[in-house]
Amino acid sequence: MVVSGSQSKPVKDGTITSIQGMLKGKGIEDQLPTIAIVAHYDSYGVAPYLAHGADSNGSGVAALLELARLFSKLYSNSKTQAKYNLLFLLSGGGKFNYQGTKRWIEDSLESTETTFLSEVSHVLCLDSIGSGNGLFMHVSKPPKERTVPHSILQEIIAVSKALYPELNTSMIHKKINLADDFLTWEHERFSMRRLPAMTLSHFASYVDPLRNSILDDGTTLDVSVLARNVKIIAEGLARHLYGLSSSSSNQSLEIFTDLMAVSEPSLKSWTTFLSSQSRAAQLMTKDSPVVNTLYAGMEKMFPNDVVTKITVKADKREPEFIFYDGMTMKMNAYNVKPAVFDLFLAAAIGCYIGIVYLVVQKFPALFSLMQQYSSVKVKHQ
Repeated sequence: MVVSGSQSKPVKDGTITSIQGMLKGKGIEDQLPTIAIVAHYDSYGVAPYLAHGADSNGSGVAALLELARLFSKLYSNSKTQAKYNLLFLLSGGGKFNYQGTKRWIEDSLESTETTFLSEVSHVLCLDSIGSGNGLFMHVSKPPKERTVPHSILQEIIAVSKALYPELNTSMIHKKINLADDFLTWEHERFSMRRLPAMTLSHFASYVDPLRNSILDDGTTLDVSVLARNVKIIAEGLARHLYGLSSSSSNQSLEIFTDLMAVSEPSLKSWTTFLSSQSRAAQLMTKDSPVVNTLYAGMEKMFPNDVVTKITVKADKREPEFIFYDGMTMKMNAYNVKPAVFDLFLAAAIGCYIGIVYLVVQKFPALFSLMQQYSSVKVKHQ
């Protein structure tokens, strides 16, 4: 096997693009609490062009877009508009230590034009929720009772037990290790800024190899499981938004049914699109087909609100991320004879040379022998 191609070089002015949309709640926007739903859209693998990331994190992106579709219907009517702002963020650079989320948080907190991040009550990060028999809520700090994070967590667990009692839905607590070079989950970016957050995933452990594998090609994803998890998240979130506590008489109430039901065809369409091509962070420029398609999809969900692209560049003096080109190489496979064939060929050549040597050395004796044979043959005739 021979690989040929140019040597990889750092990409100048590499960028990370995130896409943001918001549903405004009922009331004065700046005075309303905000709940953010976040999912990173890039993928990672040892071969960038083969990193399709169907489950990680194509499923999270599809779930976010479906949640945006469902709640945009509710928020389009002032009678069903909750007193919360809902912010949806498709973050870039998730596989590069969540650099897109990091820069988005920093820019939002430092901005004098927007204050919604300072009013965030909770952040839901979606990461790999398209398969498995569990839905785990990873937190860096267990939420206190009578807080928004605790309420949302309890509502999601209650909905899961009511609708899918066989499903394992639980909280997993893991402290942030600041000594590590890489964070384990996206919510840790928010927790480091003292913003309440959690990550929902079917992975109980962050070290599962399928989170960063070229084998995550779509065969690992089950759309019906993804639809089930979206249903649980949507119902749990809606119960909190509209004060329909599971501890009251509304335990069996379902909001997202009939025309408001979770759409499996929509989820399948998004996951098929996302898993059909590589989404390596190096390829996700602000004008890439994937980014433009996600942006167009977000615009449909927020017809009356602003959807924006946020593009950031690495610091030139102390870059926190560096992209490299030369991701395509040509591999040539040559079919060669086995070593046993070479051994037999060498033996045959040695025998041939030995015979020629003997003929040359013993030529007089061989010549006389031939003469004797010829004379004997003539006498017999």
